[in-house]
Amino acid sequence: MNKPTLNLASVSCIAAALACGAARADDLVPDGQWRGSGTAALSVASGNTRSETLNLNMNAAAVTDSDKLTYYGQALYGRAKANGLTSTSANLERAGGRYDRNLTWEVYAYGGLDFTHDQITLIDLRSVVAGGLGYHLVRATDNRWDVFSGLTYKVDRYLEPGVVINDELRTHYEAPEVEVGEESVHKLNATTNLHQRLDFFEDLHSPGAYRAQFDAGVDVAMTKRMQLTVALQDRYSSLAVSPILKNDVLLTAGLTYKFGPQ
Repeated sequence: MNKPTLNLASVSCIAAALACGAARADDLVPDGQWRGSGTAALSVASGNTRSETLNLNMNAAAVTDSDKLTYYGQALYGRAKANGLTSTSANLERAGGRYDRNLTWEVYAYGGLDFTHDQITLIDLRSVVAGGLGYHLVRATDNRWDVFSGLTYKVDRYLEPGVVINDELRTHYEAPEVEVGEESVHKLNATTNLHQRLDFFEDLHSPGAYRAQFDAGVDVAMTKRMQLTVALQDRYSSLAVSPILKNDVLLTAGLTYKFGPQ
């Protein structure tokens, strides 16, 4: 392909960590104190192709009976060497925050900001503002299941020479989206947490175009502060153009350090 190609809904965060933007089940203590975690995952391969990938993630949340404030950040770096040539396989930074406010015991409103830089997909800076309403299907200290829907507004600035969107080479693109999703966190026992989230985004500038994100993972405590985190994530874009695949799947395993009151 002569030109780097990216559709307006394609893989913006191909390796976003499960921790980003969500508090774990054992972090949902409504006392207003800050709790969070940092995760590091390193992958090294050798042979005909040599590769190294480092994935760093951080999240922190303060929860009360009426609201929740969350901050998150991620950095993913990777390189590969084959036939004497070294290439960058990943170079992504992401940071953002979200505020949830309970309107009733079941209904809540949310708003958030998200910023992304992704060299591989030529995203110099993606800025997203989001807002909407959610419903607590299950709301307890050890278990939570929410459904939500809202609107996002995305502003993309691309690295040169730009990306092809709807057959047009662009260095800048803006698009509103409709978001529908659900997420849950579950404390299975004293040492194991399960968490998952599904998001669906419909692009209002291109009828029929959409993207979907699914995250699932398990945290297993080794000590009060350290735990093993295994995460699976899937990113789908209906408008991805070859050689970019419509579906991106990533499996990671790493060590997590928890901070804040126990």
